[in-house]
Amino acid sequence: MPPIFAAYLRLAGRGKSLIREREGEDGGLSRYLAIDIDALNVEFLSDLNFGAFPEAVTSRGVSRDMVRTVLRDEQKQGRVECLGRGPAAA
Repeated sequence: MPPIFAAYLRLAGRGKSLIREREGEDGGLSRYLAIDIDALNVEFLSDLNFGAFPEAVTSRGVSRDMVRTVLRDEQKQGRVECLGRGPAAA
């Protein structure tokens, strides 16, 4: 698991509910087991879309719509390039 995704899961408070670490055999590397692969995939997509905005993950007062609004404003000012991959992408 990429360390940055693991950090996102910890921030979101979802790490322990979605993955389980298992010690490697004979002292080898640890292995990670998905408890709920569908929910883990949803969190991975959220990390891709909103992971750069930790406040959207940790604060109930910051919504994804607010992050989208900020990104659209930044796009209009030429500071970011939005690739338009979602149904509401402009």
